Amino acid sequence: MNTTTRISLLLIGFTLAFGSRAGAQVTTEGKVFINVNGGAQTQSRSVDNSFSIPIYGQTATVATTATIPSGGFFDLSVGYKVRPSIGVAFGFSTLSDTGAVAGAASVPSPIFFNRPAAVTIPESPADHKERSIYLLLVGFVPVTDKVEVAVSIGPAFTRVEQALITSVSIPAGTQNVNPTIQTQSGTATGVNVGVDLTYMFVKNVGAGAFMRYVSGSVDLDSAPNLKVGGFQIGRLYSAPDVDVRRVAELLEAIGPTTLTQNLRGARWSKLALNCAVSALGTIAGERLGPLVRQRRYRRLALEVMTEAVAVGKAEGIALEKVAGTLDLEWIALSDADRAATASASLMAKHALMLAVGLRYRRMRSSMLAAIERKRTPAIDFLNGEVVNRGAKHELATPFNKKIVETVWAIAKGDETSSRDTLDRLCEPDERPSAQNVG
Repeated sequence: MNTTTRISLLLIGFTLAFGSRAGAQVTTEGKVFINVNGGAQTQSRSVDNSFSIPIYGQTATVATTATIPSGGFFDLSVGYKVRPSIGVAFGFSTLSDTGAVAGAASVPSPIFFNRPAAVTIPESPADHKERSIYLLLVGFVPVTDKVEVAVSIGPAFTRVEQALITSVSIPAGTQNVNPTIQTQSGTATGVNVGVDLTYMFVKNVGAGAFMRYVSGSVDLDSAPNLKVGGFQIGRLYSAPDVDVRRVAELLEAIGPTTLTQNLRGARWSKLALNCAVSALGTIAGERLGPLVRQRRYRRLALEVMTEAVAVGKAEGIALEKVAGTLDLEWIALSDADRAATASASLMAKHALMLAVGLRYRRMRSSMLAAIERKRTPAIDFLNGEVVNRGAKHELATPFNKKIVETVWAIAKGDETSSRDTLDRLCEPDERPSAQNVG
């Protein structure tokens, strides 16, 4: 029996993991191997949930999000080389970390009709655990007498436990919201794909790195068909055909794939959302979370998306829901919304913007990063696209136009990224001096 010990550095894995990996490999005539690994998973994820409850003869709406941060993991696998270049392995991995749950609600008044309050549900700790088993087919490719590459693929089965806001209670006669946090669990099925590079310093001791992609989906009571990673493909002007479906089948070997019959609608909906969230962060020079807590900035984001929705309709684009849940046609401001100082519709839209901001609260605009690096911002391909296409249809897009001008002014050094700069883009009655700033 030969005993091989490997000490490896974990450079990247799905979810782009960085950390250390220590492996102890025991072989029987070079065939049986045991690997013990440790590392860190760095990509964060989020789980969204929304529901409504009847109260005071009206309806309260609640939107919540749970964040899953990066965390350390432990991995153990046992394999057998059926041939010098082919092996099979069985493995187990576990990780646990603590994220946060938060939310926003629109709660009717117990006294007045159509006078809801937008209520923020503050962050609370939320535990996340994953226990995974996987089977792998492994191919070994010697590069030199000391360097070997191993490529692996196989099914993965992951037991997921996630704390979520599953319900809320509203004390009688109030518009306060008390969340109920419960842990829900389910089993995700997916794929484990990896590449392992090993350099042997001596016969039984070496160092290396591996890259891993793990993906799957799980049904939770409050988040059915929750998918991790994946691709979305389709054709711009027609339903998916045989070629598209073949590509989808190939991509399914890597991660969940969604076929869409309306790729234009999916792309325009995402553009409309990015026009708001990316522009706000660029002009204010801040992450999104603190900005959406202010009513005037939520209103500005709603105005920007409303213009994008109008231009999309003029282009004959049927909008798709973002991530299957965010309906931009619904969130677009109506004439009644603009005329009202408070209404159930307007408050619900502000609550939804709060929820979106909570989900992406740590997001920092890539345009802002480009400007800081003296690179060209992509504003012409976001808000600029809305302005140009709107002009073709003689549609006014004043908010998007002001954003394009302001971002270019910041890029040229004529303006600075700050809340003062962003405030100048808000409607007069939404600026800090107005009474209705929230």
